Amino acid sequence: MKSSVCSFTPPPRWLQYGYTTLFATLPWSVDIEMGTWNLGLPSEPIIGGVALGLAVYLWGQKPAFWALFRQNIFLQISAIYLVLVIISAYFSTLPLVSAKFCLVEVAHWWVFALGVSIWPTGWQKAFPFFMYSLLGVAIYTLTQHALLGFRADQALLAPMPFFSDHTIWAAALSMVIFLPRTYRSQKPWLWRGGFVVFVWALVLSTARAAWLSVVVTGFWAIFQGLRPLRKWVFVGFLLLLLGSGTAWLRENWQPDVSAQERINRWSCSLRMAQARPLWGFGPGTFRFQYLGFQRPEDMTRISLSAPIERRGPEHYGRGGGAHSEYLRVLAESGWVAAACWLFLVAVVLFRGHRNYAQNGAFLLALCTFLAHGWVNEFLHDGKMACLVWGSMAMIFATKTRRE
Repeated sequence: MKSSVCSFTPPPRWLQYGYTTLFATLPWSVDIEMGTWNLGLPSEPIIGGVALGLAVYLWGQKPAFWALFRQNIFLQISAIYLVLVIISAYFSTLPLVSAKFCLVEVAHWWVFALGVSIWPTGWQKAFPFFMYSLLGVAIYTLTQHALLGFRADQALLAPMPFFSDHTIWAAALSMVIFLPRTYRSQKPWLWRGGFVVFVWALVLSTARAAWLSVVVTGFWAIFQGLRPLRKWVFVGFLLLLLGSGTAWLRENWQPDVSAQERINRWSCSLRMAQARPLWGFGPGTFRFQYLGFQRPEDMTRISLSAPIERRGPEHYGRGGGAHSEYLRVLAESGWVAAACWLFLVAVVLFRGHRNYAQNGAFLLALCTFLAHGWVNEFLHDGKMACLVWGSMAMIFATKTRRE
C-alpha cells in the first residue's frame, strides 16, 4: 500500500496483513453477549490490534500525519465530532456505558477513517476481501432463509449470528451493491454474480427502509448520468410519481406496529434532548434512559419497559435503539454534537457531488446509509463503520487512486 497523500512511508507488511485480515473477518464476526455488554469476535480484538499497530506506525510519521490532518477537512470535522461525543461522555448519566461506547467509536474512526485516509490505495487491496466474505454470508443467509421456506417473518433470523438485526444486514447490502467498481476487480464475472446474490438477499431481507434508500439512490444515480434537458424531463417524471404515490399512501397506508414504535422512540429522543440539550444523556445510554420518557399513548405492543439484557426470540423487533442515527446523537450527545454530525454529512455530500466522476460509487453507497439512517441506527456496528468511515475517507482522498 503506497501512500497517495503527503509523504508517508509504506506501512509495514504486518500492518497491511492486519487490515486485510480485519476486512476479511468483519462480515463473519459474531457478538458474544455478557449481560448489558457484548464483544464482537473476532473483529473487535483485531480492530484493537490494528489500531495499536497504526499508532505505532504513526509515531514515526508525525510530520506527515499533521500535514495530512491540516489539509483534510473530513478528518478535522470528524475529529471535532468525536471530541464532542467524548465531552458528552464526561457528563454521562451512565459513565461506564459511555466510556465503552466512546472507546469503540474512536477505534472505528482511527482504523477506518484515519487509516484509509493515510493509505487510500489500501482500500483497493483490502476491500475485495470484505466483499468475498459478505458474499459468503449472503449465500449462508439465503440458504438459511430457504430452509425456513423464505417466510417473511423469518427474515430476522436468516442472517444470524453474523448480523444480529436484519436492518443492519440490509444496510450493509445496500452499500456494497454500489461499491464493487471502487477497485479493479480481476474477476468481473464473479461480481456480476455477486451483485445478483446481494440484490436477492436485500429483497428477501424485508427491510423496507433499505429498499427505499436504494431506490432513491438509484434515481439519483440515473439523474447524474442524464444530459441537462433530459434531467428536467426526469425530474418531472419523479414529481408525478411522487404525487401519485403520496395520494395513494394517504388513502391506503396504515402505520404498522414497527412504524408506530419508531414514532415512540423518536418522540422519546426529542424529549430527552429537551431535558438535557447541551451534552445529552451520554453516548450509548439511549436504550437505558429512554424508557422513562415514554408516554402511555405512544407505546405499542412491542414497547419495552426494561432494558434488554440478553437477546432472544421474544425480543426480535424490540431493540432499544433510537431508530435514527441523527436523533440518537441528539439525545445522547446533545445539540452541539448533532449539529457537527449534520455539518460533516453536508460536507461529505458536497465533496462527493463535486467530484462525482471520481467518487460517485462512494457517494451513492453513503447516500443509502444516510437515507436509511433517518429510521434506523447502525454506525456503531463495526461492519457498518468500515463501510461508512471508509467511504467518507475515500471521497476526500486528494490524489488519483491506483493500484
